[in-house]
Amino acid sequence: MEFPSLTPSVRVFSPGVLPVVEKVAASGAFSGFRRGNRTKNQTLSLTFNNLTEANVNSIKDHYIDRNGTFDIFFLNAAVWSGYTTPPAPVVGVAWRYATAPVISDGIFGRWSVEVELKTHGILRGDLTQEPPASTDAAAAAADYIYDAGDSTTVARDYLLNPGAS
Repeated sequence: MEFPSLTPSVRVFSPGVLPVVEKVAASGAFSGFRRGNRTKNQTLSLTFNNLTEANVNSIKDHYIDRNGTFDIFFLNAAVWSGYTTPPAPVVGVAWRYATAPVISDGIFGRWSVEVELKTHGILRGDLTQEPPASTDAAAAAADYIYDAGDSTTVARDYLLNPGAS
């Protein structure tokens, strides 16, 4: 199930950090060791205002379909509506819910929903096909198999459908 095609009212993106181990000697000397070349702990907060009940239910149903904070998914182009170049990575990154969506009652018949997402890095070797670019028209028809284990012990297979771009 793809993330609902809704344009958020507010987007807050945190670019994360590189994996670094810091060591401080007894003398106070500092050493840092980089443990990778991909950023981690990237977050994206989305706020949707004045939603209808059907739109609120589509976000709630997506969260339930993704098994809460467990399963991963790709974001569609509607999330980045208004950007020429999205501030967050589009290729090589899947998303998962960091927390459950927060639904607030607004004016009569309208709701606000806050969604907190975090990245899940995907290496190109993990996909059986290349992930789509954010403007790829064929993205809705393509599924991507993500093997969360290694070649000898498969931890879990994900069937990723990035949705319409």
